[in-house]
Amino acid sequence: MTTSSSVFPPGPIARPSAISASAIIVATYRYVFVNAQLVLVALYLPITLAAIMLWILFKTYFSMLSAYLTSPDARMASLTLSATIAGYLIWLLLNVVASGRLARLIQGQPTRRWFDVKDMAPEARLYAAVLRFLLVLVLAAAFVTWVVWLVLPFLRGSQADYVTVLSGIGLAAFGIVFFVRCGFLIPALVMNESRGILRRGWQLSRRHFWPLAAVWVVVMVLPALLLQILGDFLTRPLSSNPAEPGMSPLAAGAHLLATDDIAIVGVVLTLTLSSALCLTLTTIGSCLVYRSLKECS
Repeated sequence: MTTSSSVFPPGPIARPSAISASAIIVATYRYVFVNAQLVLVALYLPITLAAIMLWILFKTYFSMLSAYLTSPDARMASLTLSATIAGYLIWLLLNVVASGRLARLIQGQPTRRWFDVKDMAPEARLYAAVLRFLLVLVLAAAFVTWVVWLVLPFLRGSQADYVTVLSGIGLAAFGIVFFVRCGFLIPALVMNESRGILRRGWQLSRRHFWPLAAVWVVVMVLPALLLQILGDFLTRPLSSNPAEPGMSPLAAGAHLLATDDIAIVGVVLTLTLSSALCLTLTTIGSCLVYRSLKECS
């Protein structure tokens, strides 16, 4: 059987002073094709559980949202928000476990078919690092929103629209840069270093933003977009339940998804395939990028 290390080139995949985006992209996809069976064995359990969790999350969310929009109530709004956040965190944990198991495989460590809670310290560190990464994004979004909220009363006409659009563009740019510089390297850093994961990622990726951005676009953004477009095209005809008369468009949409199990299954399958592919390619690419950056540093 082909081992996971056999797809990595024996020598450096980049020049000593710079990383090669094309070499990393080729090596990433090569790893997937050569080790497809090993990757599936490592991922099938957490990804299956994540898909089940996603179905529960969507079913619960749209049912509660439909009830709230039909008869608004503060308690129902709080329950809907709490259930959504809790479900998302569980779904995120299962995806993080899948990424950790794949990172173990890439580095030649044993990967069991079932979970071993006593041997999941790397996955726990990876989950903590991902949560810190998301917290930074949430705080940045909250800060920008607060600043815009303070400034808008002093603006007139189209100025308010310009400020809102520019703040959104700026926040999106920050998110992209922060992911390329820090988030992309999290799986590899957690498996190889013990402290300062985000700070270490920012340090290693200095002067290498554009090659990292190219890798990120090809191994994560493009596959996700293609799968989402294909999934939307294939699942659009599946929804058939009519909305109840008198409902608002938003309430009608929530009711439709809450009562149409086939539509929810289609959405869940699309998102699961998309997230699993992106998780797989990102984790592999992260390990290859980390190796190249270490050689450049």
